[in-house]
Amino acid sequence: KNLLMEYDKQGEELDSEKGRANNLERRVDDLTRQLQVSSQQHDQLRSANEDLLARVETLQYNTKLLEAQILEIQKDKAKADKDLEAEKVLKEQKTKEHSGALREMEELQIQLQKEKKQLQKTMQELELARKDAQKSTLMDMEIADYERLVKELNQKITDKDNRIEDLEQETGIQKQKQETLQEEI
Repeated sequence: KNLLMEYDKQGEELDSEKGRANNLERRVDDLTRQLQVSSQQHDQLRSANEDLLARVETLQYNTKLLEAQILEIQKDKAKADKDLEAEKVLKEQKTKEHSGALREMEELQIQLQKEKKQLQKTMQELELARKDAQKSTLMDMEIADYERLVKELNQKITDKDNRIEDLEQETGIQKQKQETLQEEI
């Protein structure tokens, strides 16, 4: 009777260990899937980060070009202002050229307004580029968090693998005990 009770007890322990081993295998599968999803997200974030960096470089290059254009426009404006002053002097001398000088001045003012709008647009693009750069820094931090999570998941999987090996060894020992008990019975 004692041997039968021991045998039943060993069988129940074996079933319990099998159930735990199955649960651990399911857990390992879940962790593996999470790791795959995290890796995909990490790759997507890295790609998005590279795209943002490329865009920031493009915006910086465009900004330099626009700043050079603004300097040229300012030189042209200064020259145009001088020309306007000269035209005013000539206007006093030559009334016939009066209307032409006014038209030229109006065109220059329109051009100046356009250039001011272009400058405002450039400043907005610079602000967007600055915000994009801040987002890029945040993405770098998120990527570092994902990498840390991946390392932790890998460590957990290693620990679970070790535990499964231990449980398999225990299961083997339990089977040997069960076979021994069976032989004794």
